[in-house]
Amino acid sequence: MRRDAYLIGVSTGPVDVERLRRYSFVGPGGLSLYEPGLGALEMFLTARLFMYQQIYYHRSVRAIDLDLADVFRPSILAIFGDGSPADDLGHYADLDEYALLHQAALWARGEALSDRPAPGDGTVTPEVGRGWAAILLRRPRWHAEAEQRRSYEAGERAAEQAAARTELGPPDPGRVAVDLAEIDARPAEATATDSLLAVVGRDGAPAVPLSAALARLPAYALVARRYGRVE
Repeated sequence: MRRDAYLIGVSTGPVDVERLRRYSFVGPGGLSLYEPGLGALEMFLTARLFMYQQIYYHRSVRAIDLDLADVFRPSILAIFGDGSPADDLGHYADLDEYALLHQAALWARGEALSDRPAPGDGTVTPEVGRGWAAILLRRPRWHAEAEQRRSYEAGERAAEQAAARTELGPPDPGRVAVDLAEIDARPAEATATDSLLAVVGRDGAPAVPLSAALARLPAYALVARRYGRVE
């Protein structure tokens, strides 16, 4: 996370990795944390929440994701065909990010396009080619028109997401998209949370459960947006 923040040029606030290391150990209860390290853990989760809300789920990033959703399937079909990967493992292993982006650059330049592409022939429609051009040039074809931010606990999840969809309005395929980007700010269920990490007091006795120590953070945070298609 600190690497991402450094490369992007943002400040995430204090992420005290050394303090987390110093107070972490494997004990009788499994992976454990001494109570003085709880503040560093909370700071880390808060910084992680910030990175998702401001960077990983930035409106332009999610707009590019919408473009990718339009072009990814026909692109893989063009390169690999419609067969099973199990029948051609060597070809499937070669289908990595570099192979896809190399071919996408050709499509974006107007090469290997066809009005009637066949699976595995390496061609896509001109519309898919325009989609890749928008992605590679960082000019997404979706524009954020409205945004909501919500935080909630596990039991409120369905209701909060439904409310966000209602307030943003219905989607219209190809013209209007509703994007719900959810962050799991902390483990939602207390039992699951407490089983992940034991908190040990200064005297070696069990301290406050982890779920109680992190209760100030929401279980989930939602960034909901309505996007309109821009041609």
